[in-house]
Amino acid sequence: IIRSNNKSNNSHNNSSTNWSTNWSINHDFHCGGYAKCPDYLKEFIQRFERENEIELDPVYTGKLLYGLQELLKTGKIGAVTRVVVIHTGGTQGRRGFQIGVNPATDFS
Repeated sequence: IIRSNNKSNNSHNNSSTNWSTNWSINHDFHCGGYAKCPDYLKEFIQRFERENEIELDPVYTGKLLYGLQELLKTGKIGAVTRVVVIHTGGTQGRRGFQIGVNPATDFS
């Protein structure tokens, strides 16, 4: 999870922006490491797909959105904070994981 700390709405036009300090990487949501999919992540992915009809993979996008949910839930990202999430469509990362045959309809 990458989080911008920049308060400016026009940061892309501000030549004084310090790009070395206006963002950070949060390592708290690797879920055990690359391609690890603990039960709580699998459950989150299944619930997210059921509620949103957007397919996630457990390698990248599932962890991204799980982490975002946790940061929002704990208040580490404020309720009025603008958040942009880019889903890169990396659903090929689902191969090898038992998450459901058709995520839009099958959540067994």
